[in-house]
Amino acid sequence: GAISKHAWAFLRDFPRVFPYLRPYWKLGISSASLLALGALAGLLSPWPLAILIDGVLTHGRLPTLLRFLGGLNTTTLLFVAVFAGVLVTAVEHGVGMGQAYVDTALEQRMGLDVRSDLFRHIHRLSQAYHDGARKGMLMYVVTQSDSVGSVTVSVGPILQSLGMLI
Repeated sequence: GAISKHAWAFLRDFPRVFPYLRPYWKLGISSASLLALGALAGLLSPWPLAILIDGVLTHGRLPTLLRFLGGLNTTTLLFVAVFAGVLVTAVEHGVGMGQAYVDTALEQRMGLDVRSDLFRHIHRLSQAYHDGARKGMLMYVVTQSDSVGSVTVSVGPILQSLGMLI
């Protein structure tokens, strides 16, 4: 009921975010690219375990994509598995750190633009309006307006999670 009504209202109002995103399109593309790279790195994380379990511990057949490692002895496979695990983890965390930086920059810049627009709008309102307006509510609206950036950068991880799930 109430939750779905708010979700539809969010989706209806979401296009209003695009004018604030447009000046930072390079950051948006960087964020989306890092998101995709992070998803790919996340999909690679089980492969070192596959080498360790299938090739080292059980001496079984490696998965099809890893068959080129089949001629290596157990010790070398162990080193390959450990090195691959460290490498994949380093890539995942490096991409995550880069994405956090880009998303924070995008969120802060969009939030500043929204707050600036609201501040300009409040200053254009008549003195009669301000005499009757609740000042605390105006301050609350201006300070909470940076949620536009938060919502924008949270859409990507939601889509990434859906993609990983699929």
